[in-house]
Amino acid sequence: MTRQVIIDGHKIRSLDDVHDLIAELPDVPEWYGRNLDALTDALDTMIEQPVEVRVLNASALKKKLGRRYEALMVALRDAVENTKSESDRPVVTLVMEGPDPMQEVV
Repeated sequence: MTRQVIIDGHKIRSLDDVHDLIAELPDVPEWYGRNLDALTDALDTMIEQPVEVRVLNASALKKKLGRRYEALMVALRDAVENTKSESDRPVVTLVMEGPDPMQEVV
């Protein structure tokens, strides 16, 4: 069964809120480091069931997180790539609903 982590740009106030969502996964340990490296590690090595990370309202999220938005997206994409390369690990998928501000043409 695939679980979902929903990161809604209208509800997130800071990166701490994102870490709260990741920490709620039942297989993420209490000692989760609450930084972007720990987020990638938690998703690509600690989970025992597939996880879908769904990002809603990415433009609002980027406005709230600023430069940290880009670092968050890199961490999430790293977790996705890491689980794709290891066939014995549960898969992490990333779903962007609406345009990803990192992909927008300036």
